[in-house]
Amino acid sequence: MKTFVQKGDVIDHIASSAISSGDVVVIGPLVGMAADDIANGATGPVIIEGVVDMSKNTSTAMAVGTTPYWDVSATELAAGTPASGDVDGALVVVEAAATADATVKVKLTPNGSATIT
Repeated sequence: MKTFVQKGDVIDHIASSAISSGDVVVIGPLVGMAADDIANGATGPVIIEGVVDMSKNTSTAMAVGTTPYWDVSATELAAGTPASGDVDGALVVVEAAATADATVKVKLTPNGSATIT
């Protein structure tokens, strides 16, 4: 098909600053993870669907099925009420994480229902 661009679980993203592989990338209401290093101004792959390990706030436990928000200023997942600019509704916890855990496994959910607060 001439109009098909790409599958969609990984999308091309033009970096507005240098991005390292594994960095969280926010694209509007999408929360993804860089699959490779992406130089400033270059185009590179960002995973927007699948299960990934993301950094989390170490003062909060996260249970399976909960929907943490991406805290843009702290660059970590958090629970509770998001602040202005945070992204809510784009992730679901798929493996419980204890309070002291630095990361949690989440399902990236690019379903269009995420919001920027």
